[in-house]
Amino acid sequence: VSGIIVEVGSDVTKFKLGERVAVPFILSCGQCCMCSTHNRPTICEKQEQPGFSMYGSFAEYLAVPRADRNLSIIPD
Repeated sequence: VSGIIVEVGSDVTKFKLGERVAVPFILSCGQCCMCSTHNRPTICEKQEQPGFSMYGSFAEYLAVPRADRNLSIIPD
């Protein structure tokens, strides 16, 4: 999933309005054992998947949980 940021939540510090971003298939929590101790976000114990475990993928707008951890900038 990719898009342009149109709104930023209060916990988001790394991204701003208008930036182009990509969303990975697996959204990790950053706090479980697999994320924090083993640095294995793709097997996160609390993972979410846009279009599967949450709304997204084909949605016009998508709220990305833990955006600072789960978004990547798409360069110009």
